[in-house]
Amino acid sequence: ESQNPNEGKCANKGDKFEWECVPGYRGDDCAIVDPCNSNPCQNEGKCTNKGDKFDCECVPGFRGEDCSIGCHLIFNINTVDPCSSNPCKNGANCTNMGNKFECTCVPGYRGEDCSI
Repeated sequence: ESQNPNEGKCANKGDKFEWECVPGYRGDDCAIVDPCNSNPCQNEGKCTNKGDKFDCECVPGFRGEDCSIGCHLIFNINTVDPCSSNPCKNGANCTNMGNKFECTCVPGYRGEDCSI
């Protein structure tokens, strides 16, 4: 058994000898650096070695080549507050109910938007 300069070691495999590389290296002489060695996948993504490239399997809620794009950011950009257009009239209070609004009318007014 002999030591390789790249931290691998030569092991007897029955009728032949092979280099056993330490994690992060591969190849006949343990000189090829594993692209997953630098932990390129963010947000708990799982890295898979694809030769000299890598592939990230993202956890739910994240996407992108390195799982760096949070899907929640996309939803926040497109979310519109139904009260932002001031639909309630005559000093009524508007309450955001998700995708709709509810007006609380001041005394003397009624209706969905307190205009009556």
